[in-house]
Amino acid sequence: MLSALCRYPTKALRQYLAPERLDGAVVPVKSDMFSMGIVAAELLQRRHPASNLKKALGSEGKWASCIKNEQWTLEGVRSERLRLLIQRCLAFDHEGRPTTEEFL
Repeated sequence: MLSALCRYPTKALRQYLAPERLDGAVVPVKSDMFSMGIVAAELLQRRHPASNLKKALGSEGKWASCIKNEQWTLEGVRSERLRLLIQRCLAFDHEGRPTTEEFL
């Protein structure tokens, strides 16, 4: 899967990349759980969870800062349980992200 990502410019996929992927590292499953959190938020609230997506996508540093400062808007996710799960997926530190079993 990583080789498929490498074919595209990082900027095109930045809004789905976990912070460790910006540094060229991959944490199996946990990096994907970050992306899953973004997709889940988009599906449930019909928008990206970044508070100011346009600004956050300006550079890798701004995107990393958005993640680190947890600048997420999840009011559109009505279920408290799902909101908390998505917040765990969007954790800056991969250790705080759920496993696939926990997510399911």
